[in-house]
Amino acid sequence: MGVTVKSITAKWSKWEISWPWWKYRTSTIQLPVTYEIELAEGSSWSDCVVGQEKKGSLRFGKNPSQNDVFSDWTKDAPPGENLWWDGAKFGSAGFGEKNWFGNGATFKDAPGFHDAPESWGSLYYGDAKGGADYFGFRFFIKDKKTMTTLGQIEWYMRIDVAVPGNGGSWWSYEAPPP
Repeated sequence: MGVTVKSITAKWSKWEISWPWWKYRTSTIQLPVTYEIELAEGSSWSDCVVGQEKKGSLRFGKNPSQNDVFSDWTKDAPPGENLWWDGAKFGSAGFGEKNWFGNGATFKDAPGFHDAPESWGSLYYGDAKGGADYFGFRFFIKDKKTMTTLGQIEWYMRIDVAVPGNGGSWWSYEAPPP
């Protein structure tokens, strides 16, 4: 019969921003997102996989050794893991859990910087080419057997803060950039 997705949604919270002050010299700027998937009646979670891919560049002004560049879509999971749900169990990324009622599951992510040390300097989450473009995310559910995409949500965000605590720019939007 195969897997059928009844619905796939994303809900973004407001930006979580905490700039350094005299006692704590770290910065946080994240955009929490919650994904919800509901499978159609008769579909089984053992027949599908769930994950997220990312594309773009993370840069830290004073610490280039911490920079990461993802020129093309790359798995968004810790080393050794490829998925947030592999058909049998949840991975350590995505903080997934099945819903108590129905045939749904919830996954959570909070892209951005959390407790970035002041020594990193400027914070940038955007285009892999270093321009003024966006960092992309593609959340997906696929048929485990065929790896056919059953549903996905693609969205983009940008963080560009030259001096944490002194302003900057951050915004996001769903769907591919123009």
